[in-house]
Amino acid sequence: MNTSDVIKNLTEMMMTADNEKDFATLNEAIKLVTKKEQHKIYVPCRIGDTLYSVVGEKVNTYVVAGFRIDKEKVYMETEDSMFLPADRIGVNYFFSRELAEREFDKKWRIKL
Repeated sequence: MNTSDVIKNLTEMMMTADNEKDFATLNEAIKLVTKKEQHKIYVPCRIGDTLYSVVGEKVNTYVVAGFRIDKEKVYMETEDSMFLPADRIGVNYFFSRELAEREFDKKWRIKL
């Protein structure tokens, strides 16, 4: 059962509630479920995944140890306590060593 099914069922129950207390309780439940769904945050990987960075003079390897979320961005925290912005995946950070090395070669060829 997904969130929209839950909200639909709660709404149906609310419309058939036989007293004001049940109606108000179901109405609050709908608000809470809706609010929770609005603030759901998706992270780009799992803890323990490996990231390859093309920032710097070589391809660096990092292991994701957690996430930090602020009002605007999601950051992947590494075991070395570095914070890598999730919106830079595919630009500066990759989940594949091969892709990271290919991007690194492109960047260094341009500079030479």
